[in-house]
Amino acid sequence: MGFYNILSDYYDQIFPLNQQQAQFISERAGTNILDVAAGSGSLALALAEQGYTVTATDLEPNMTKQIKRKKEQAQVELEIRTMDMRQLDQLPSGAFDTIICLGNSLVHLASEGEVADVLEKAFNLLSERGRLIIQIVNYDRIIADRVQALPPIEREQVQFYRTYEWKAAKLLFQGRLIVTGDDGQYRTFEQTTELLPLKKDALGRLLETSGFQQIEWYGNFKAEAYQLNSPAMIAVAQR
Repeated sequence: MGFYNILSDYYDQIFPLNQQQAQFISERAGTNILDVAAGSGSLALALAEQGYTVTATDLEPNMTKQIKRKKEQAQVELEIRTMDMRQLDQLPSGAFDTIICLGNSLVHLASEGEVADVLEKAFNLLSERGRLIIQIVNYDRIIADRVQALPPIEREQVQFYRTYEWKAAKLLFQGRLIVTGDDGQYRTFEQTTELLPLKKDALGRLLETSGFQQIEWYGNFKAEAYQLNSPAMIAVAQR
């Protein structure tokens, strides 16, 4: 079983629903929301429970299975699709008021060309004056400070460690998941993934080239203004 399939089993323990994130999105969202790379769907479900019309997509089948299970438990309306974000053009044009792509998902694409293609497809899916909300790690800070690790995430029976290693223009993200079984035995799962370390200027240029007119920048989901030392980079781009 692949690393991300295994990670999906513990995703909610490692990344529980962030209430500030949910509030940030709901304050800026229109009626119809597309959640791209939705993970285990906690945010998508929370938005659906608030009355939004939500479509949740993820590349990993095990993630979308989890979303379906949660949907059935919550008894809410939610469309779920297992799909690659590079296939967004399979969805109907102009169907969404808001598209969100959070959790550093965008930088798993292989090149700025792929990012530009996804942003253009997202632009076409938005209604007039619709918004695209992107959240990634603040790579301006990572690059400037040569950051080698993110803070560890340690929960009961689960630890998740994240480190970086540079390889030319790419950044190697090394994830290590340690799970403690009921028998006290440790199991370790590791994965190295190439990331595209998008800086603010590059992401802004790609958004503008894709047609987005107005872009607001934040450094966290408290809606504090973006700064070089911000932990995150959040772009709210209007069509």
